[in-house]
Amino acid sequence: MRTGKKKDIRLLSDNLESVLRNQQWGRQLHLFPLTRSWPKIAGKTIADHSMPAYFRRDVLWVYVHNSLWMQQMQMAKPELLEKINTFFQGNPQVDDLRWLIQPAALIDRNETHYIPQQGIVDSAAEQKFKAMAESIPDPVTREAFCTMWRSLTAKHDTEQK
Repeated sequence: MRTGKKKDIRLLSDNLESVLRNQQWGRQLHLFPLTRSWPKIAGKTIADHSMPAYFRRDVLWVYVHNSLWMQQMQMAKPELLEKINTFFQGNPQVDDLRWLIQPAALIDRNETHYIPQQGIVDSAAEQKFKAMAESIPDPVTREAFCTMWRSLTAKHDTEQK
Protein backbone atom coordinates (compact mmCIF):
# COMPACT_ATOMS: atom_id res chain seq x y z
CA MET A 1 0.00 0.00 0.00
CA ARG A 2 1.22 3.47 -0.78
CA THR A 3 1.26 6.41 1.56
CA GLY A 4 2.56 9.43 -0.28
CA LYS A 5 5.70 8.70 -2.27
CA LYS A 6 7.09 6.01 0.02
CA LYS A 7 6.08 2.34 0.00
CA ASP A 8 5.15 0.74 3.30
CA ILE A 9 6.52 -2.74 3.69
CA ARG A 10 3.96 -5.15 5.09
CA LEU A 11 3.90 -8.86 5.62
CA LEU A 12 1.88 -10.78 3.06
CA SER A 13 0.19 -12.72 5.86
CA ASP A 14 -1.16 -9.43 7.23
CA ASN A 15 -2.75 -8.54 3.89
CA LEU A 16 -3.64 -11.92 2.43
CA GLU A 17 -7.28 -11.90 3.51
CA SER A 18 -7.75 -8.41 2.07
CA VAL A 19 -6.10 -9.39 -1.22
CA LEU A 20 -8.23 -12.51 -1.55
CA ARG A 21 -11.42 -10.60 -0.78
CA ASN A 22 -10.61 -7.73 -3.16
CA GLN A 23 -9.69 -10.05 -6.01
CA GLN A 24 -12.66 -12.37 -5.28
CA TRP A 25 -10.27 -15.31 -5.01
CA GLY A 26 -11.59 -16.52 -1.68
CA ARG A 27 -14.04 -18.96 -3.24
CA GLN A 28 -11.23 -20.51 -5.31
CA LEU A 29 -9.49 -21.50 -2.09
CA HIS A 30 -12.27 -24.04 -1.56
CA LEU A 31 -11.03 -25.92 -4.62
CA PHE A 32 -8.05 -27.35 -2.75
CA PRO A 33 -9.98 -29.45 -0.20
CA LEU A 34 -12.62 -30.27 -2.83
CA THR A 35 -10.01 -31.54 -5.29
CA ARG A 36 -8.28 -33.62 -2.61
CA SER A 37 -11.60 -35.23 -1.64
CA TRP A 38 -12.98 -35.49 -5.18
CA PRO A 39 -12.67 -39.32 -5.45
CA LYS A 40 -14.56 -39.72 -2.17
CA ILE A 41 -17.24 -37.19 -3.16
CA ALA A 42 -17.77 -38.11 -6.82
CA GLY A 43 -16.79 -41.76 -6.66
CA LYS A 44 -13.66 -43.32 -8.14
CA THR A 45 -15.07 -43.86 -11.64
CA ILE A 46 -16.26 -40.27 -12.09
CA ALA A 47 -13.16 -38.88 -10.39
CA ASP A 48 -10.93 -40.77 -12.83
CA HIS A 49 -12.49 -38.76 -15.66
CA SER A 50 -13.10 -35.37 -14.07
CA MET A 51 -11.78 -32.77 -11.65
CA PRO A 52 -13.08 -29.53 -10.12
CA ALA A 53 -11.90 -26.58 -12.24
CA TYR A 54 -13.05 -23.31 -10.66
CA PHE A 55 -15.92 -21.43 -9.07
CA ARG A 56 -17.78 -18.66 -10.82
CA ARG A 57 -20.19 -17.14 -8.33
CA ASP A 58 -22.23 -20.05 -6.90
CA VAL A 59 -21.47 -22.37 -9.82
CA LEU A 60 -18.76 -25.02 -9.71
CA TRP A 61 -17.21 -25.72 -13.11
CA VAL A 62 -15.84 -29.23 -13.50
CA TYR A 63 -13.36 -30.44 -16.10
CA VAL A 64 -14.30 -33.71 -17.81
CA HIS A 65 -12.15 -35.74 -20.20
CA ASN A 66 -14.62 -35.88 -23.10
CA SER A 67 -18.22 -35.31 -24.14
CA LEU A 68 -19.24 -38.84 -23.18
CA TRP A 69 -18.24 -38.16 -19.58
CA MET A 70 -19.93 -34.76 -19.80
CA GLN A 71 -23.22 -36.56 -20.47
CA GLN A 72 -22.55 -39.07 -17.70
CA MET A 73 -21.85 -36.25 -15.24
CA GLN A 74 -25.03 -34.43 -16.30
CA MET A 75 -27.08 -37.49 -15.36
CA ALA A 76 -25.33 -37.67 -11.97
CA LYS A 77 -25.63 -33.90 -11.38
CA PRO A 78 -28.37 -33.83 -8.67
CA GLU A 79 -26.64 -36.46 -6.53
CA LEU A 80 -23.21 -34.93 -7.08
CA LEU A 81 -24.46 -31.44 -6.20
CA GLU A 82 -25.93 -32.77 -2.97
CA LYS A 83 -22.68 -34.53 -2.04
CA ILE A 84 -20.62 -31.39 -2.75
CA ASN A 85 -22.87 -29.22 -0.59
CA THR A 86 -22.75 -31.84 2.17
CA PHE A 87 -18.96 -31.78 1.94
CA PHE A 88 -18.88 -27.97 2.27
CA GLN A 89 -21.59 -27.98 4.95
CA GLY A 90 -23.20 -24.96 3.31
CA ASN A 91 -20.08 -22.78 3.16
CA PRO A 92 -19.77 -22.14 0.28
CA GLN A 93 -23.16 -23.05 -1.14
CA VAL A 94 -22.90 -24.53 -4.64
CA ASP A 95 -26.10 -23.86 -6.59
CA ASP A 96 -25.17 -25.44 -9.91
CA LEU A 97 -22.58 -27.59 -11.67
CA ARG A 98 -21.36 -27.00 -15.19
CA TRP A 99 -18.97 -29.01 -17.33
CA LEU A 100 -16.17 -28.20 -19.71
CA ILE A 101 -13.75 -30.37 -21.61
CA GLN A 102 -10.50 -30.68 -19.71
CA PRO A 103 -7.43 -29.31 -21.50
CA ALA A 104 -5.29 -32.21 -22.70
CA ALA A 105 -2.28 -30.87 -20.80
CA LEU A 106 -4.10 -31.45 -17.49
CA ILE A 107 -4.92 -35.11 -18.15
CA ASP A 108 -2.14 -36.93 -16.32
CA ARG A 109 -2.67 -40.46 -17.55
CA ASN A 110 -2.96 -42.27 -20.84
CA GLU A 111 -6.46 -43.06 -21.98
CA THR A 112 -7.02 -46.70 -22.78
CA HIS A 113 -8.38 -47.27 -26.25
CA TYR A 114 -10.49 -50.15 -27.41
CA ILE A 115 -8.45 -52.81 -29.19
CA PRO A 116 -10.64 -55.37 -30.90
CA GLN A 117 -10.08 -58.98 -29.95
CA GLN A 118 -8.31 -60.95 -32.67
CA GLY A 119 -10.45 -63.87 -33.75
CA ILE A 120 -9.61 -67.19 -35.33
CA VAL A 121 -10.12 -67.33 -39.10
CA ASP A 122 -10.05 -70.48 -41.24
CA SER A 123 -6.79 -70.07 -43.19
CA ALA A 124 -8.06 -71.87 -46.31
CA ALA A 125 -11.13 -69.62 -46.47
CA GLU A 126 -8.93 -66.58 -45.92
CA GLN A 127 -6.64 -67.58 -48.82
CA LYS A 128 -9.68 -68.00 -51.11
CA PHE A 129 -11.01 -64.60 -50.09
CA LYS A 130 -7.63 -62.92 -50.63
CA ALA A 131 -7.40 -64.48 -54.11
CA MET A 132 -10.83 -63.08 -54.92
CA ALA A 133 -9.87 -59.67 -53.49
CA GLU A 134 -6.83 -59.48 -55.81
CA SER A 135 -9.20 -58.15 -58.47
CA ILE A 136 -9.46 -54.89 -56.47
CA PRO A 137 -6.81 -52.60 -58.00
CA ASP A 138 -6.32 -50.21 -55.05
CA PRO A 139 -4.15 -51.88 -52.34
CA VAL A 140 -5.60 -49.79 -49.49
CA THR A 141 -9.17 -50.67 -50.48
CA ARG A 142 -8.20 -54.31 -50.97
CA GLU A 143 -6.65 -54.52 -47.48
CA ALA A 144 -9.65 -52.76 -45.90
CA PHE A 145 -11.96 -55.23 -47.64
CA CYS A 146 -9.93 -58.18 -46.33
CA THR A 147 -9.85 -56.71 -42.81
CA MET A 148 -13.62 -56.29 -42.89
CA TRP A 149 -14.06 -59.89 -44.06
CA ARG A 150 -11.76 -61.14 -41.27
CA SER A 151 -13.71 -59.25 -38.61
CA LEU A 152 -17.05 -60.55 -39.89
CA THR A 153 -16.01 -64.19 -40.16
CA ALA A 154 -13.64 -64.56 -37.22
CA LYS A 155 -14.67 -66.79 -34.35
CA HIS A 156 -13.83 -65.34 -30.95
CA ASP A 157 -13.21 -67.25 -27.72
CA THR A 158 -16.63 -66.22 -26.39
CA GLU A 159 -18.35 -67.65 -29.47
CA GLN A 160 -16.58 -71.00 -29.21
CA LYS A 161 -17.71 -71.73 -25.64
